[in-house]
Amino acid sequence: MTFTQLQDNVTRRLRAYGNLVWTADEIKEEINNGYSEFCRLTHIAQKQTEVTVAINTSQYALPSPTGVSVVLRIWRAEWDERVLGIMSTRTMDRSLGGTWRTATGSTLEYVMTDSEDRTKIRIYPIIDDSDNIGTLKLKVDYSYIPSDLSATTDTPAIPANYHLALVDYAVAQLQELPVQSKQNPGMGDRAMMSFWRYVGSAKYDTSVGLIHDYRSQVIPQVV
Repeated sequence: MTFTQLQDNVTRRLRAYGNLVWTADEIKEEINNGYSEFCRLTHIAQKQTEVTVAINTSQYALPSPTGVSVVLRIWRAEWDERVLGIMSTRTMDRSLGGTWRTATGSTLEYVMTDSEDRTKIRIYPIIDDSDNIGTLKLKVDYSYIPSDLSATTDTPAIPANYHLALVDYAVAQLQELPVQSKQNPGMGDRAMMSFWRYVGSAKYDTSVGLIHDYRSQVIPQVV
């Protein structure tokens, strides 16, 4: 759905039909609030980026391409065709002591979101020789909160089958506003329940991707 179609859906659900009950700006704002919240809860919006590693440098800015508002989590990192461990700085402190931040080496072993500055990636160890880098890039898969929808033709960066979750969220939140006889708390509660069902489904999709999960089936046994 486009941003305009999402707004029309919310308006129809609220039965406003052009009456000045909920303003267009209020509807747009709550759709975008739902968009951000859905992606924050499910991590379903994901991208891959490449980070250029430099010698004697331990921290690198997280990606900020067009359409990305906030990076939520690093899911996978790869260096020289090797998958790296993803750690927290606190776990590194407990495992390796206080000297790991300045340790140097010839190849990467771990990446982490730095606890002191969550807008940066920290690597371990620090590469101290340019010959060990060559043309290699650090590949990072991450989940993120997208930028707000603004243009009428904008579409959410989530699968189309979850677009109605944004409508549900907006309907639920707008029903909290004092709009006299147009307010229907019961409708808001039902819409929020529907939103959470979409969240649960999307979290499952995020965890298994396109892999069929046979554990969810009953497999008959020959006895």
